[in-house]
Amino acid sequence: MSDKFERKVKLDIVTADATMSIDGLRVIFSIKKTRTREQNKSEIKVYNLSETTRSTIKEEGRHVKLYAGYKNDIGLIFRGDIREVFHLKQGADIITTITCGDGDNAIINTFVNKTIKRGTPLIDKLNYLVGLLAPDVQKGKFVGVDGLEGNQTATTFTGTVRDELDRLAEKYDFEYTIENHKLNIVRNKQNTGLSEVISPETGMIEAPIARENNKVEVKCLLNNNLKCNDLFRLESKFIKRDYRIDRLTFEGDTHSSSTWLNKIEGIAL
Repeated sequence: MSDKFERKVKLDIVTADATMSIDGLRVIFSIKKTRTREQNKSEIKVYNLSETTRSTIKEEGRHVKLYAGYKNDIGLIFRGDIREVFHLKQGADIITTITCGDGDNAIINTFVNKTIKRGTPLIDKLNYLVGLLAPDVQKGKFVGVDGLEGNQTATTFTGTVRDELDRLAEKYDFEYTIENHKLNIVRNKQNTGLSEVISPETGMIEAPIARENNKVEVKCLLNNNLKCNDLFRLESKFIKRDYRIDRLTFEGDTHSSSTWLNKIEGIAL
C-alpha cells in the first residue's frame, strides 16, 4: 500500500509567457467535481514559495495544472483558471492559497449570436457551441446525444454559450461538465464506461455507505484515473455493483499521514 513518503505532486502555474513548475514544497489541495453544470473548482495551498514566485502568480497567473499520485504514477487531477490568489503568514510559514474554476473564462465570457437552420441535428449544434470555447476548452466525450433530431423550426442562439448549453440540456435530458478543460456531455442514465475497481485490496477506506435511490458513498486512496461520468466497480463485503461517478472529491496533503484520498458519490443506473 502506498504511504506518505511516496506521494507526489507537481503544480504548473501558466502565465502569458511561461509555465512555472512547483515541485517538492508542501501542497494541500481540495478539488470538487461533479457531472452536473456546477463548475468544478479547487483550492490549492502552497507553502513557502519565493517572493518572486508569489508575486508572479498573483499578478500574472492565468491557470493551473495540478498533477498528483505516487512516485511512479502521477496524473493530471485538475486544470482550471485562477480566480483568487492570497498569501498568509502563519508562524514561520508563508502560505499561498490559489482558488480556481475549471473552464471559468471560456464558459462565462464566450457569447453567441447565430441562427441555426431547422432540422439541424443536436450533435451539430453542440459541436458548434463547444467550438466557440476553443482553444481554452476542448471537446471531450459526448455520450447519448448523437442521432437526436433538431427542431422543426430554426434555432436562434443569443447570449452566453453557457446559457445556450443549459437550455439544450433541459430540453434533451443531458448534463455537461468541464473537466480538465474538456467539455463532456452525457445523457442522464448513461455513462462513459468502466474505469476502476474499488475494493479493500485496491485502496478502499472504511466501509461504503449505501443511500436511497441506488446511491452510494465510498472513500479510497487517491486515484488520478477517476473521472465524473465513468463507472467504477465496487467490491466490498456486502456490495458488489457498478456505479456511475456523479460527484468526486480529491483531498491531498503532501505532509499529512492521512489526507490523500478520493470521496465518491455514485449511482447504480
